[in-house]
Amino acid sequence: MSMFCYQCEQSAAPGGCTVQGVCGKTAPVANLQDELTAALVGLARALDVKGHTKEGIDYIMRGLFMCVTNVNFSEDRVQEF
Repeated sequence: MSMFCYQCEQSAAPGGCTVQGVCGKTAPVANLQDELTAALVGLARALDVKGHTKEGIDYIMRGLFMCVTNVNFSEDRVQEF
């Protein structure tokens, strides 16, 4: 299995998309989005301990929006973030 995505209503039933998304998302993009989400969770935990800032929260929100269904399928843009 090169990817696992069950994010949207288009996903292959019942287990999600495992090769390429029905929506057009590629395995590399799905994997990068998973990595970005995990990194943002780590940042949120750190901010929870150190104290939240508007900049930190805005950064997390922008990053999570890049991973929302059908918003961004660009490998380069996800890597740049």
